[in-house]
Amino acid sequence: MAHQLHRRSALESDSTAQAAAPDTAERVVSDSRQIRYAPTPKGRALLPVLVELAYWGAKHDPQTAAPEAFVRAYETNRGGLIQSIETGADPSEG
Repeated sequence: MAHQLHRRSALESDSTAQAAAPDTAERVVSDSRQIRYAPTPKGRALLPVLVELAYWGAKHDPQTAAPEAFVRAYETNRGGLIQSIETGADPSEG
C-alpha cells in the first residue's frame, strides 16, 4: 500500500493546512525575505520535549552547536528558559 506525503507551506491560506500545522508564519515587515514562525498551541505543547532534546544533545555531543548560555539557563531555571523561548527570547543571548 503506497502512502503519499503531502507538504504544505505554513504561508498557505488554506485554513485546513494551517489548523494542522505546528506553526504559523508571517513575513517580517522590515525584510520580506525573512519569515517569522510562531507555534500553535499544539506546537507550544511540544516545546518542553524539544528543550529536553536540545539539552541532551548539548550534554552528550562534544561538537554541539548549543550555546553555553542555553545550557546554563537550562541547568539554573528550566521553567524560566521554556517561558522565555515561548515569548520569543533567544536563549543564546544569556
